[in-house]
Amino acid sequence: MDLVLAGLGPLSRFAGRQKTTVCSILNRYREEIGCRHLAHVFLQKSPGHEETYISVTYPGRWLLNYAIRNYFSVDPVIRDDERADPVRILNHLRDSSGSVRAMLADAEAFGIGRSFIDVQVMPHSEYRGTVMFAFDIGLDRIEAFVAHERCRLIETARRVHLETLRARCLMPDYAQECELTADETRCVALIAEGGAYADIAAQLNWSEHRVVLTVKQVCDKLGSTNPLHMVTQCIAHGLLGEAGVEITSRNAPLSTRVFPPKPH
Repeated sequence: MDLVLAGLGPLSRFAGRQKTTVCSILNRYREEIGCRHLAHVFLQKSPGHEETYISVTYPGRWLLNYAIRNYFSVDPVIRDDERADPVRILNHLRDSSGSVRAMLADAEAFGIGRSFIDVQVMPHSEYRGTVMFAFDIGLDRIEAFVAHERCRLIETARRVHLETLRARCLMPDYAQECELTADETRCVALIAEGGAYADIAAQLNWSEHRVVLTVKQVCDKLGSTNPLHMVTQCIAHGLLGEAGVEITSRNAPLSTRVFPPKPH
């Protein structure tokens, strides 16, 4: 396990300058989103080996208590599970798990927060991770808060995840440079669902020629050889956001055309 904590990492083999960068990232987004604490977890898997990378803004006394009580074995942030919704209010797990209930009650007693929200990032990718936000928002208001701030939480979690992996040198350059615009993301998501170019153009209120050009631009950006390869890369690197969850739950065929002819 590699742990980074507010610039100090007694369990970390991480270089000082990079460690400071990671802590700056966490603190910057903690202020931006307005949460009390923030945690990032990345589980790297390779044949015969797993490494958990954890970066948090928690005080050291909570982590000591955390280790003594062995919350690593029950922490839903670290647990590598599958779920349909990337956003989850951890407090709701109190009814189903006594261990989680004890951990959250303990965290609240230590001043970590009153409501805990975790967001899965790039769940269908080899770079899947989790970001947890701890807020001082009462449980009577947390559902409304999540509903209102859902998109912002997802986007913030994604940025925390990508920037932290970059600072830790855990993501290769080609994966780091694959940012898509909102229009490109929508277009690729519809292609991944098996949509024909004409149907996508109608749905996005574009010309079919614009769809063709957008697909070519994304293929050039990712170095993809065809739209099928493009979609595969986008899903692998989590570039479709929540669209990736929808795509994997459908059995729609993927188009293997390189590029359709330009409309007359």
